[in-house]
Amino acid sequence: MGKSIFLVEDEALLREVLTVALEEAGFIVESSDNAEDCIFQLGQKSYDLILTDIVLPGMSGLELLAFVKEKIPFMPVMIMTGLNNLTSAIEALRLGAADYLCKPCKNDELQHRIQRCLEISDLKNRLNREETFEKRAVECSRELDEVRAALKVVLKRSDQLKDEIEQNIVSTIHALIFPLLSNLELSLAKRQPEIVGNLQIIKQTLSEITAPFARSITSLDYSLTPREVQIANYIRMGKTSKEIAQLTKITYATVESHRDTIRKKLGIKNRKVSLASFLTGLNRD
Repeated sequence: MGKSIFLVEDEALLREVLTVALEEAGFIVESSDNAEDCIFQLGQKSYDLILTDIVLPGMSGLELLAFVKEKIPFMPVMIMTGLNNLTSAIEALRLGAADYLCKPCKNDELQHRIQRCLEISDLKNRLNREETFEKRAVECSRELDEVRAALKVVLKRSDQLKDEIEQNIVSTIHALIFPLLSNLELSLAKRQPEIVGNLQIIKQTLSEITAPFARSITSLDYSLTPREVQIANYIRMGKTSKEIAQLTKITYATVESHRDTIRKKLGIKNRKVSLASFLTGLNRD
């Protein structure tokens, strides 16, 4: 589809000649004999170029040029003027006209100059879009930096909340659960000693939950099974293999086998290191 041109020329015959010549060159042309009509049409639709005479009834071509440059800065405006009015043509260029033509003008010259103005206008519009895109990219980058900063604050607060929750859990266990277990130990100490032993295990296990040991031995890459973690915990508590067998209801030989496997997985199988001491060291770490 051809480029659209609005022609403003008060001489009817010249306006008709120019319209026919431009339409034959492939342009879509609308025309008027005054600048006011052009301004009205600009409020209704867009054009690729305005071609206007300087001397017009009512608003002059220079006034039309000034209006368009204020309202539609990237709209190219070409000025036509008589040979005796070059001063006005120079003023038009100063005001931002894309080009000027001296009347009369040959059709080839007219089409060439219009085509050149349109190409320059297209280039300016493309550069403006690229500049706008670059500005938006910079804005997006700045917005992303702000989002990153906000996320850091959120993550920091999340870590703080996590620590607070852990501290609350530890405090609750020590303040509420341990006293209840201690009371049960005292009341059952003489009548059911076997239950007291289990209560002690429960207390010790809860202690481990609130201490680093349980997390250390499972989080490090030792690949201990749940049963091995259980037995390792008993060993660290100072329980003998016989006591562990009774508590876990497995054989003494099985406990010893687990002890050997735990030493192997911890990397101390052939070292003269107490397994209980090593496990206690994990708790301190």
